[in-house]
Amino acid sequence: MDLAITLYFYLLLLALMGASIFFTDWIRMRGATIVFKYVAFLFLAIAIDAVLMSIARYKYIIGDQVFVHKFLTSILWEIRLLPLVIVLTVFVGHMYWRFFIERKNL
Repeated sequence: MDLAITLYFYLLLLALMGASIFFTDWIRMRGATIVFKYVAFLFLAIAIDAVLMSIARYKYIIGDQVFVHKFLTSILWEIRLLPLVIVLTVFVGHMYWRFFIERKNL
């Protein structure tokens, strides 16, 4: 098996496990801190990206070049990192605000 697809599947497995752990605890606790929520969505965004990368790599391995070309030029491929970028932007922005803006007012 191809090393890249093996790593994509491993990444997908870990991301889904992490997301399920954080979302399950979030529901069980009936609320969570904002950082806890960010981490849950971060795992979910990583899983989404891993699924799309796995599909593209699998189709490439089996030689379906028409699918690979259409998939890599589709809007789905172009926006595959959007959930990850959104989560990281909100997370880093929130932490930046807490560390540099709110601390000054203490």
